[in-house]
Amino acid sequence: MTKKSADIDALIGEDQLEITIGGKTYVVKDIPLSLFLKVATDDAEESRDPKQLHKQLARLFGADVEELEHIGFRAAALAIGKIRDWLFETAGVPIEEASSDKQPNP
Repeated sequence: MTKKSADIDALIGEDQLEITIGGKTYVVKDIPLSLFLKVATDDAEESRDPKQLHKQLARLFGADVEELEHIGFRAAALAIGKIRDWLFETAGVPIEEASSDKQPNP
């Protein structure tokens, strides 16, 4: 009988994403599920907020939104997209599957 094991902590190790935006470098190592879901879901009030992307980015970076207010809308959107892509690529989940309503195949 064989026994398989995987040490996820060892697999993740020091894996991180560095994003430089507005002249400052931020490091993303992993994102707790509660934060990911909070950032990924838009309620009706937030969808009308012109600072929505900046608030999401601040949450992902663990920064104050005021620190990112000088960042352009396009730059904020690109940064969030890069974080999302990195999360799914490093987890081995194809982006197409991650964005669909279907359950990804393990």
